[in-house]
Amino acid sequence: MKRCVLTLFLALALFALAVPHTADAAAYPNKPIVVVIPFGPGGSHDLHARGITSIMADILEQPMIVKLLPGGAGMKATGFVANSRPDGYTILFTHNGIDMIVPQTRKVPFNTQKAFKTIAKINHSNPLMITLANSKYKTFKAFIEDAKKNPGQINVGHSGVWGSSYTTYMTIAKATGIKVNLIPHKGGGPLMRATLAGRIAIGFASPPQAIPHLKSGKLRALAVVADQRITSDPVFKDVPSSKELGYPGLGFTMERIFMAPSNTPADRMETLKNAFTKLTKHRSFKRFMRSIGMPVQFMRGEDYDKIRPMEYKRFTTVIKAMTKK
Repeated sequence: MKRCVLTLFLALALFALAVPHTADAAAYPNKPIVVVIPFGPGGSHDLHARGITSIMADILEQPMIVKLLPGGAGMKATGFVANSRPDGYTILFTHNGIDMIVPQTRKVPFNTQKAFKTIAKINHSNPLMITLANSKYKTFKAFIEDAKKNPGQINVGHSGVWGSSYTTYMTIAKATGIKVNLIPHKGGGPLMRATLAGRIAIGFASPPQAIPHLKSGKLRALAVVADQRITSDPVFKDVPSSKELGYPGLGFTMERIFMAPSNTPADRMETLKNAFTKLTKHRSFKRFMRSIGMPVQFMRGEDYDKIRPMEYKRFTTVIKAMTKK
């Protein structure tokens, strides 16, 4: 009899231990999710996050809190998430340059390819080369010619070493042989503010950042540094691609991706992936993306992770080509 009572007691105890775990798993998320962004305010990721997080809060029935953490060429925020508890409550909104280029150009205390798995890719874009509307540079060609005549004299801004605009400039420099005075900024927002203030002669911006300033007449876009023109908004209709200007293969295609620590529980990753799938079909999200002149180019995390190793190797070749003297 005592043995039966003891067996029953142990069974009940094990059941009691199991119930909270099951309930917790089923309830995910039951508190706010922190979205860490490796850039300062005003950049394209910050802009995208404003529209995404408000809609995701309705889908997941929990708030998404944005945490801007610039610094270290994106590695400050990346390291913060890599070292966070892998429970699905701290995720990273980053891009492929930080995931694949920065770790190959500087020493970092973790392997991004092993430390993270992708939740979703939202879209991608190519940068615009921009200048003030009253700048002496009316065309891309005029800037290149002046840079050749005055090596190291023109102030050109970028959003961080081996970030999207820095990488884009490096492809331009390699193709044209120009040298400028490169000035770093902590993200696209600070870079845009420096451009608007006239502290630099040339800057770079993602399409959604540039749209309001192009429409207001404050800025001029000299080119989209890519092989194709931008067709998502009429404001870009007269902006040539670098390819049609005689420089094919330039630039950097920035892919905006949400990631989580690789040992995040599979069921929670699936919840997040499904939520982002619903997001891209949401009417409010589509309306928001149209308002910032950006298409939706969605890819689920498991599909994006299939191409990450190949893309990583491709960037290895690109980096060697850009840095070869």
